[in-house]
Amino acid sequence: MDIQKQIDINASLETIFALISDVEKLRMWADSITESAFITAYDPAYPVGARFRQTASQFGHEITYEGEITECEPLTLFSVKVGSEKFRMVISYRLKKMKNATRLVYTAKLIEANMKYQLMFAAFASLAEDKLVEQLEKLKAVAEKSG
Repeated sequence: MDIQKQIDINASLETIFALISDVEKLRMWADSITESAFITAYDPAYPVGARFRQTASQFGHEITYEGEITECEPLTLFSVKVGSEKFRMVISYRLKKMKNATRLVYTAKLIEANMKYQLMFAAFASLAEDKLVEQLEKLKAVAEKSG
C-alpha cells in the first residue's frame, strides 16, 4: 500500500516544518496520535536516528508502535520509519516553496505487514486516505493560523 497526497499551504517552510517534525506540535494537527515520546536521546539539530514511541487511535483501536527518524533535511524533508512486529511503514514529508504557497507532499509506504495487517490496510485504504486528507487539511489550518 502506497499513499501519496499533496497540499498547498499558505505558510512559511519554517512554520510547516516545525509542525511536522516537532513531537509536541505534531499532536496539534494529527488527531489520531494520543501519545508520543522519544525513547532515545533527541537532538533537534541532528534528529536522524532518534527513536520514539507513539500511540494512535485507528478505527476505534489503540495501536502503539515505535519509530525512528530516518531523514531530515531542514525545511525540505522529514521521514520516519514506524511499525511494530505486525507492520512497518515509511512516512515522508517533502516541502517545496511555490510562488504563493508551500507545497507539502506526504508519502506513506507499507514496507512489511503480517497477513492480518495487509488485509486490514487493504480493506480500510479508502477510509485511511479520507482520514489523511482530513489531517492534512487540519495541518493546513494550523499552519496558516500560525503564520
